[in-house]
Amino acid sequence: MKSKNTQSTVSFIGKYEITVLDDQRLILPSDVIRQLNYHGVRKVLPGRLPGFNALVLCPETLWEKWLKKLKRNFPSLKTHSGARSFLIPWRPTTWDSKGRISLPRRARSHLGLNAHDTAILIGTGFYLELWTEEEYDTITQECELAIRQMAQPRLPLKKGVSINSPSPRSSPDSLRQRHNRPS
Repeated sequence: MKSKNTQSTVSFIGKYEITVLDDQRLILPSDVIRQLNYHGVRKVLPGRLPGFNALVLCPETLWEKWLKKLKRNFPSLKTHSGARSFLIPWRPTTWDSKGRISLPRRARSHLGLNAHDTAILIGTGFYLELWTEEEYDTITQECELAIRQMAQPRLPLKKGVSINSPSPRSSPDSLRQRHNRPS
């Protein structure tokens, strides 16, 4: 198969739950494999995602694009002596006919994945992110809390009204009444 222009066309979108097999391999979702194969990608490079116990899986032909994004978002990686652990990927990995990949031992260790664990694979454009279920749930809960805190009312409250009190305008009963929906 002739290699296509992966720089402008590969695009991963979606979130998948995958289970680590007994032999420590992962099965990539079929639509991810189809996308990789369609664009002529034969290898992905696992690398560390700064600030998290997560990995990036980047098509080999797009690693330089990933490095530019990484350095733009984390400027200290341009000069810090420990930056190599983020800028140099583990060995390239390929998948077999059933979509199974084997991550290098140190990559699995960094992630904390063991047999039978659930991992979360997220398509974020030209690369994939791989998380343990626990780490992903933790960052999702932290994000939800931050969003709720930002959404708190900024106006002074009436006497006797608490920030934590439900608004009568947004209670489930008042919404049903307003839209004439039976309970």
